[in-house]
Amino acid sequence: MSEVPPESPPPAPPPGVLPRAGTQDAEIAAQFRRTLLELTPHAWVTWVILAANVVVFGVMLADHVHPLEPQIADLLRWGANYAPFTTHGEPWRLASAMFIHIGLLHIAMNMLVLADIGRFMERLLGSGGFLATYLTAGLAGSIASTMANPNVVSAGASGAVFGLYGALFGFLARDRESIPKPVLRQLVRSGAIFVGYNVIYGFSQPNIDQAAHFGGLAGGFLCGLLLSQPIRPELRATRPRHALRAVALGLLLAAAGVFALPAKANFAKDFQTVIAPEHDMAQRLLAAAGDHDTGKLSKDQYLAVLEDDVLRGWQQIEKGARKLESANSRQREIKDALVAYASARREWIEALIKSTRSGDPADESAANTKLTESGRRLETLNDLVSKP
Repeated sequence: MSEVPPESPPPAPPPGVLPRAGTQDAEIAAQFRRTLLELTPHAWVTWVILAANVVVFGVMLADHVHPLEPQIADLLRWGANYAPFTTHGEPWRLASAMFIHIGLLHIAMNMLVLADIGRFMERLLGSGGFLATYLTAGLAGSIASTMANPNVVSAGASGAVFGLYGALFGFLARDRESIPKPVLRQLVRSGAIFVGYNVIYGFSQPNIDQAAHFGGLAGGFLCGLLLSQPIRPELRATRPRHALRAVALGLLLAAAGVFALPAKANFAKDFQTVIAPEHDMAQRLLAAAGDHDTGKLSKDQYLAVLEDDVLRGWQQIEKGARKLESANSRQREIKDALVAYASARREWIEALIKSTRSGDPADESAANTKLTESGRRLETLNDLVSKP
């Protein structure tokens, strides 16, 4: 798991998406705006999405999540994307992560950009097509992040917001002729500036999830291609049919997220699975030793328990520890400590078996030395696991 969540907000809002040029260009832009308003009088979906993000963030704050630097555990509890969780029965994180933000600055910048580009794109695509595009791009960004950064926690609306610019480029790729040239020039320029600036900025910063940005951009581009049609009021009735194409694409991406993403190892869960038999091994050893001391078990029976149950159990724990998949330096340190502990316990049981067979005080002393060593290994392991 990442020490720091990988997505940060872009450093600046995008430029406007309609011309602010001379008189003639301004009039052309005004007429184009009137046509968009006739097609989509109210950009209500943009405001609903924005409100949903703000409400979720507010509820997180009410739940005592830090407003500036939330803990990774809090982000995961609220639905951030993390491949070991997402690919192990929690695929809903691909969607929920779109509405989880990593601090006040993060949500402020994302919502500022959404309010700017969102209203324009909702009128360009129609409310249904816009909603399908936003969610599809967000899913594409989450899936790309899961594939490219499986060991980090990601959250935020950036993938979906980038997808709106991708949809703009996809729309223009198929139907730029229906957009007046002054408007077209400004659209291309503002979109290219926003995407280019934030991509360059993202590569210069280690904590930005570029995979989510590119995934959202690609998903939005495909939606823009599917939703593109001439901007004429009489074609308003065809918009729902076009929106279904974007819905279908979103459903395909959701299916890919559920079924096609490879499962990623969950170190914490796998660690607990490996170490779980430890208690059982200890109880079997104590019971067998007690029964042997009281005569309930013969020497051969006691040795059989040590060899067939206890020793074999520790061999399996050691084998499982060596197979643990570690994603960062702390996990590797814990894995190495678990391997060392399991190995020491296994060597102690082997020495105990040897001393039980021989009855030699030297073998018994060697077994006690191994027991002491395994105790030190356990202390080291516990110290590492207990660190925050």
